[in-house]
Amino acid sequence: MLDQDQINLLEHARATFKTVSIEGHTPFDDRSFAAFLQSHDLTSVSVFPYESQIAGFSKEGRAKIDTLARTLRTASSPQMRAVTNALLAGTLTKMLTEALRGRAEGPITQDELQAFDDRVAAWFASHAVIRTHYIPCILSPWADASFTVGPVRFQHRSDFPVADFGMTPEQFDALNDDGDLNDLTGLKAFMNEQHADWIAVVGVPGHEPTQARVTADLTVDVALAIVQLLTPLDHYRQAARCTARSAPAWRVDVVLTSDGGGAGGRSNNQPGLGVAPEGLGVILKAQARELQSMGARLSGYLHGTSTLPGLDETWCNAAYWYHEAIAEALETVAIAKLETAIEVLFRSVSSSGSTKRLIDGLEIFFGLRKDDLLPNGDMTAAEFAAAIVTARSRVLHGTWQTLIPDLPEGKGGKTISLRATEQFACLLLVKFSLALDHYGASAAPVDQLEPFLDWLRTGPAPSTPLSGS
Repeated sequence: MLDQDQINLLEHARATFKTVSIEGHTPFDDRSFAAFLQSHDLTSVSVFPYESQIAGFSKEGRAKIDTLARTLRTASSPQMRAVTNALLAGTLTKMLTEALRGRAEGPITQDELQAFDDRVAAWFASHAVIRTHYIPCILSPWADASFTVGPVRFQHRSDFPVADFGMTPEQFDALNDDGDLNDLTGLKAFMNEQHADWIAVVGVPGHEPTQARVTADLTVDVALAIVQLLTPLDHYRQAARCTARSAPAWRVDVVLTSDGGGAGGRSNNQPGLGVAPEGLGVILKAQARELQSMGARLSGYLHGTSTLPGLDETWCNAAYWYHEAIAEALETVAIAKLETAIEVLFRSVSSSGSTKRLIDGLEIFFGLRKDDLLPNGDMTAAEFAAAIVTARSRVLHGTWQTLIPDLPEGKGGKTISLRATEQFACLLLVKFSLALDHYGASAAPVDQLEPFLDWLRTGPAPSTPLSGS
């Protein structure tokens, strides 16, 4: 049932509701309609053309509905995840318009409150289903056994999950548009066009359809990031879902030179092309512990079942930025996104805070104190951290040009390499997840970064060194 604060918000919104005649004012264009609404202090209106009326709330009333939507979402974690505030506020506005239009003036009655509360509860209940999404991915041209990354199942197109749709492989192959209610015909055509040989299957519980699709997409992105964290980066750098920004499977380059020469050629850019067939499965099986650990972070985020929900979500956010970073063609943009991944992981709030966090991370996870030299001997841990943070800051603040092939210098003229930053971010994400497994199993873990890092400082020494750049 609505609490008193929510009832007050509802009553404030009701007091601003009005129905206005538009007879003699039509037809409207965009400008005249906006002016008409402004003259009546109306927003978020519904139009009733047969009655020549519009009905809606003032800006103040709509603000109260927005606040009401936010309080309904924050009342429970499932409701927070199920829908965006904007969509829920729009839904509540329509519900209230239907309830208030034609109603006599006066405060909302107890029966009306109950009816509204029941309708909101029924709306949330109508979305309490699992929506399973089938998302084409560019991962490898080779057939291999299906595998799972947390809540995401990856299957090669030759092993398409036809049983999910109650059909046989032969029926799937013979599909056409006639009677294809799920548009699997369109899915097959799309996969052919995009050179997508894998399908990611993920079930999203308790979300309204639009938010379920967004969540499914992001979940697959993080699952692909986990694959990239465990595989040779140069072979799987361009792994992506087809509905995201992705590189073409192949390209043609034609060049003429000023001295009368010229050249042309084709290149195949499919991820995993240079790995032996069934090699992806072998690589992932060899790192089953890491795969299970990071998959658990993703499952905890998607299903809201984690014992450390804040830290798991933080890890997933950082993995998403890593996935975005390694696909970037420009080193300046890539370095900015990689440092953002690290900054998100450590929840830094300033450049000085980011540098300190990176120094802490190097010591906690790699055993390198700030004055220790990196394995390549070119810079200390503190200089390494400062160079990464400075590169991101200069690129994003415009003090270093983005469209150039060089990265900016850090303090003391030291320049970080993209390869070293990629390797650091990769190892850090893997080790962070494994450490969260142990922390979650400890006595009364606190779901905050500082207690987690403090717990690590008193734990065993790190076992994975940071390689040279």
